[in-house]
Amino acid sequence: MQSTMKKVPLLALAAAAASTGALAQSLPEGVTARGTIELEYVHSTGGFDEQVAYGDLDLSYRTPDGAGALGFGFDLGLTALATTGGRDSAIYAAAVLTTLWGDYSIGIPRTAFDQQINLPPVVGSRLIDAEFAIGGGSRDFLSSAYLFGSSHIYGLRYDGSFGALGLSASLHDSEDLDGYTFQLAGTYGLGNGATLLAGYERVDTSGAGTLQSLLLGATLDRNRLDGGLILGHTSAPFGDTSLARGYIGYDVTQQLNLRGELLYRDGTSSQTFYGVGAEFTLPGSGAYIQGGVLDTDSADPILDASLGFRF
Repeated sequence: MQSTMKKVPLLALAAAAASTGALAQSLPEGVTARGTIELEYVHSTGGFDEQVAYGDLDLSYRTPDGAGALGFGFDLGLTALATTGGRDSAIYAAAVLTTLWGDYSIGIPRTAFDQQINLPPVVGSRLIDAEFAIGGGSRDFLSSAYLFGSSHIYGLRYDGSFGALGLSASLHDSEDLDGYTFQLAGTYGLGNGATLLAGYERVDTSGAGTLQSLLLGATLDRNRLDGGLILGHTSAPFGDTSLARGYIGYDVTQQLNLRGELLYRDGTSSQTFYGVGAEFTLPGSGAYIQGGVLDTDSADPILDASLGFRF
């Protein structure tokens, strides 16, 4: 679905990414920026072809006070996905109060899952990854519903850091889902690049019942090697879905990374997916070229190639 309120022209998205990326290294004190913009082509040997433009941008400000002091700030964010069939976007904007006990955001903040859990897209493809998110995969249900929905998700979020533990909790109201969504997500650093992660999501609607999702996993990012094992389960009125995902990446050089994926999804039917991918980062810049293939015994292979920029 698309909304006039939420619609963002792709040229504006590209301009925002380019200008923010250029300024990211010379921002005023207290201001931070991060983002990814990508153009992707997806092809299936069964005759499916799709062109995709994707953007995910964040701009934040915090008052440059001493550690633990009472402070203020704001977060602005944009996620957009455009295909030949249309375009969808999710806009985030929140006021932030920083305290000794953590940060409190109110307005349209990103979800607790978005704040704490950062997993690579399936075989590097934004379009394929969106499919797994909707199907109970590695992303939360509310962020996916917001991206493809027609109304904003007003709410609040808490973020706290307690040694090696990072914790976020959020509550959002969505007209599209006709109810409230609560999320709790956290990560715990074990040292040597190893991290445990967990997330819980509950969507209560007035007419369609209750959806609950649980995500557990562990990731590793050490020297040239990175990987993860993710387990997820979603219980919903329209059916239950379970997913297991394992991925591994290896930096052959500073510029070249090779990846492998194995996914199992059990819902209305059971499917096993396996894929490989590679990414080459252009030296001296945030630009990259990526390609991958995802295959399964029950469908035709899907190939994707993309050109992107991240900062």
